[in-house]
Amino acid sequence: MRRRAFITLCLSLAAGGACSADPDAGDSDAAPPPWAGQDSGLGVGGAVEPGPEAGGSDGAATQVFPGEGTGYNYWAIAVDDHHVYVTDATGPDGNVLQIPKLGGDATVLSRRQMLPMAVRVDAGEVYFLTSDALKRVPVGGNAPETLAEATDGQYGAIVTDAEHVYWTNYTQPGSVQRVPKAGGEVVTLAEGDAYPSGLVLQAGVLYWAALSDDRIRTVPAAGGEATVFADAVPAPRLGLAATDTHLYWMTENQFPMELMRAPLAGGEPELVARAPSPASWAVTLVLDDTYAWFTLPECGLARVALGGGEPEVHSFTQAQGCPLQLTADADALYFTSPNGVYRLAKADF
Repeated sequence: MRRRAFITLCLSLAAGGACSADPDAGDSDAAPPPWAGQDSGLGVGGAVEPGPEAGGSDGAATQVFPGEGTGYNYWAIAVDDHHVYVTDATGPDGNVLQIPKLGGDATVLSRRQMLPMAVRVDAGEVYFLTSDALKRVPVGGNAPETLAEATDGQYGAIVTDAEHVYWTNYTQPGSVQRVPKAGGEVVTLAEGDAYPSGLVLQAGVLYWAALSDDRIRTVPAAGGEATVFADAVPAPRLGLAATDTHLYWMTENQFPMELMRAPLAGGEPELVARAPSPASWAVTLVLDDTYAWFTLPECGLARVALGGGEPEVHSFTQAQGCPLQLTADADALYFTSPNGVYRLAKADF
């Protein structure tokens, strides 16, 4: 079986501690953490311009919020018009954070959560997966609400449409499920895959990667028969995204990894580019109208034209830490790292 964890999250706890559920896991703290607004020289509570060693190949990345000194173990990230939303996957004491896109005080939207991992923001609500539940909390802050039981959010994924939330349960056997945004009946759309992970919703159809089965499957979001979209591929955990015409994915457990695509209407997969790295890990992938952007195992970000070509690389230093998960808006890339949350303007790549 492949390695299932990027890091052992329970090691974030005090030595000798154990990962266990917290009876106060449903509490909310819609207020900045204790260090917000303090001037510690680490940029706590505000945007930080990178020093001489930060900024990667051209010094253009900006720290939105720090890692050092906060105790946070950053992982997943999402973005809306004004904020980034980040999970702090620190054992049973994890948090879901809201941070201004250009830097500023962090707001803890939900605290004492058991390994909050995947996160998505939609229509004023933040949805996130913990080790045992799918939850939501308003962007303005309030008590989090449990929408459904879930299993192992470690590499699970969340997508939404106007009415429903969809997610993958990253276990063996796993499943793809949906629940109304307002709460209600949980519907299992597909089950039986080994470690289903990265999830995409495009034109009313769901696509997901079945990691240990080395395939990508699909099912109508309204329900129906699940079918195989691409078989015998080194399936990714996180690196799955779509345009209006194609599904793109990063292969995993292949050296080097490859960016592949196939028409949504059906057809053989084709190679877009080989990753400029000999390593293989769970990388994230985002698309815009021009490029596919993805994280690199060897401490960088890469982009390649959607139609193919040679990838361009932006490297990062140890001062910033290697990118973990990536998201984007029209103008910038945002990523988590062990050393903080960062923003890189696309124009400065």
